[in-house]
Amino acid sequence: MNTKKFTSGFKNALVVLATTSFLVIIVSRWVAQYSILPLLISTQNNEKPKRSCGTFAEDYTEQASRGELIIRDKGSFSFIYTKSNRKGHAFTGVWFPLEDLDIDFSNYDYVEIDIVTNRARRIPFNLSVQNNLETHQYVRQFIEVEQEKTSYKLALNDFYTPSDWYTANNVTQSQIPAQDFSKVEALSLESCHLLEREIRDEFTVNSIVLKKDLTILHLVVVVFNILGVLFSWIKFQGK
Repeated sequence: MNTKKFTSGFKNALVVLATTSFLVIIVSRWVAQYSILPLLISTQNNEKPKRSCGTFAEDYTEQASRGELIIRDKGSFSFIYTKSNRKGHAFTGVWFPLEDLDIDFSNYDYVEIDIVTNRARRIPFNLSVQNNLETHQYVRQFIEVEQEKTSYKLALNDFYTPSDWYTANNVTQSQIPAQDFSKVEALSLESCHLLEREIRDEFTVNSIVLKKDLTILHLVVVVFNILGVLFSWIKFQGK
């Protein structure tokens, strides 16, 4: 065996493997994520009959909870709110229509959101999905706020429809199809569920990104590298 040829050939093979793996990981990460917040914010410019982003509350009376959407720039917004002291469930929120944005959530595995809160500790994150009923169904997860943390991952498989939606619409889960994430009509965030009423609060969202889970791809790359190293070792050792 020619030691110099073996060493040179083996090193070249390692360089090719490392370069290929690096490029695969970089490209896959680039195509496997989609920053949607700039698109959501752009709906503020929609003209009728298109819907534009805004706020909502438990009803539209003067006694209802109050919310204000403030667009900071093309990539962030703040929501300032105060929950009403009236009887019953008081809430308010901010929402963004998606029907004209061509955003397909089904191509991704989770939502990553960067959010800075003041008092809020549990913020509902909702997606409105189509079904075979006249009313709109929504699925949700909670952003469980932690100290010194601003980035949160919400797996799409963990989104669920709250039980009170079934009660309000007098339907059972068997009467509606599984949520279709390719047809999400709106996205919304609500006031903190744990915050006391008549207390002014605010949170700022700096990023919302859809991402794919690349765990399997990374495992394939690792296996490919191991097999490549073994194959190269055997190949050049025999020369």
